[in-house]
Parts: sequence; C-alpha cells; structure tokens
Amino acid sequence: MHHDIEIRPSNTFWIDVEIEWDGRDTELREFNTPLTNFDEDRWLQSLEYIFRDEDDTSLVAFQTWEKLSELWWVEGYVRYNFDTSDAEETEVAFTHDLRTWTVTLAYRALDDDDQIWVMFNLKAYPEMGIRASQ
Repeated sequence: MHHDIEIRPSNTFWIDVEIEWDGRDTELREFNTPLTNFDEDRWLQSLEYIFRDEDDTSLVAFQTWEKLSELWWVEGYVRYNFDTSDAEETEVAFTHDLRTWTVTLAYRALDDDDQIWVMFNLKAYPEMGIRASQ
C-alpha cells in the first residue's frame, strides 16, 4: 500500500511524505520525506530523509539546483548513509542551453563506480536524449 501526501504551505516550499506499507502485516517498507524550497526560475534546494526496510537503511539526501545565467545552470546531489557513514551517491552536473537542445556534462560517483556523462536532449522531447558515459 502506497501513500503520498504533499503539503504546500507557500508557493516556494513543499513537504512530500511517501510511505510504503506491506499490505499483509502492516510493516513499514519505505519512508521518504523531502523538504523542498525553491524559486521557480532561479534555484531549488531539497533535503530528504529516506528509510528502506529491505536493508534497514537510513539515508539523508541533499539536492541543489542553481541557474548561473540565462543559458547555464548547475546541479548537485549527495545521498549519505548513516549506517555506513559514507556518501552512497554524489553527482555534479553543468547544463548549457543551446536554444532547441540542452547539453549536460555530469560527474557521478555511486558506491565505488565513478561515471562521467555527456547528455544531449531536445527541449521539445527531453525524455528522448542522446547519452554517452564512461
């Protein structure tokens, strides 16, 4: 059973509570609570608590997005595991607007795997990107 509750006390702040229950014995499977503050055209900051029962994990994630100019923006994401005291995932990305396309250069560290991504996306169809990674 999945519940999603979104609370918006203002136009620039929201709290989203996602809860996943086991329908048979009412055990909590997953619990996510992001707190997000943003200015729609310029920046976003989000702090999230994540609990996963499958591996009894408590995580905290921080995401930020900042518009540097009319054509450039930067994004960052860190997910920290309290149980193992290390960053599970770290990502930094720079995006440039090419009018009808966007190009993104990203670095991602996930556990022991480091990746560099170059992504080209058509603005009219952002889900149909061309991606290359190493």
